Amino acid sequence: MYMGECARRLLLELVERHGLFSSKSGKETSSTSTATTTNDKTSPSPSPVSIPAGLKTSGSFSTADVSACDTDSSLALSKVDKVLQKVLGAEEAAKVSYLDRRIVRSVCSLVAARSARLLASAVASLLQLVEDAGEAVSGVPAGGRVAVAVDGGVFEHYAKYRALCRAGLAEALGVPLRKVDSRVALRRVRDASSLGAAFLAAAADHHHLGMTASEEVGAPSSSSVPVPALA
Repeated sequence: MYMGECARRLLLELVERHGLFSSKSGKETSSTSTATTTNDKTSPSPSPVSIPAGLKTSGSFSTADVSACDTDSSLALSKVDKVLQKVLGAEEAAKVSYLDRRIVRSVCSLVAARSARLLASAVASLLQLVEDAGEAVSGVPAGGRVAVAVDGGVFEHYAKYRALCRAGLAEALGVPLRKVDSRVALRRVRDASSLGAAFLAAAADHHHLGMTASEEVGAPSSSSVPVPALA
């Protein structure tokens, strides 16, 4: 959802500021404005920008569209063309040049890479917390492997996105790509959000019971909750 909307907004800005989808390509597009001369001074007269209605509609460009465009390796970029037909309409899509289709693919690739790096940064931060907490608290031995449950259609169906996540983890952890799997495993788990919420609720309840028992016997309480390692 959000990757699609990010891509749509970027494309909309390219249309408004740089004449994307103007039925001209590359070098021709950059010279769409005409010049007028007044008192020996030349000033550009901007051409009106035509914005496709579909591109102005929030949600019209989906994450599935980002995936299709990003992974399009066909010579004519037929997947990109199909997405543009859906978003812009067949008539407007027919005016889009090959160069503009390449720009659309590049935008989608950048959006996907950014998203994967954000996910990798979050996972790397959690790994650092686990390592800083130590085995007594986290249950993960030093240098142990941690599994992270991931839910959602993007991770399940977007193979390149999974690869981008691994590359992002390698960069965030400062290790070669081949060593990422020895540190962390990203695993597709259905209903991971629900399972995660249940786990946190159970951990909080366990912590509350431990605090209550400590207060009853007068023992010092601990604010640390053991977190079992995921195999």
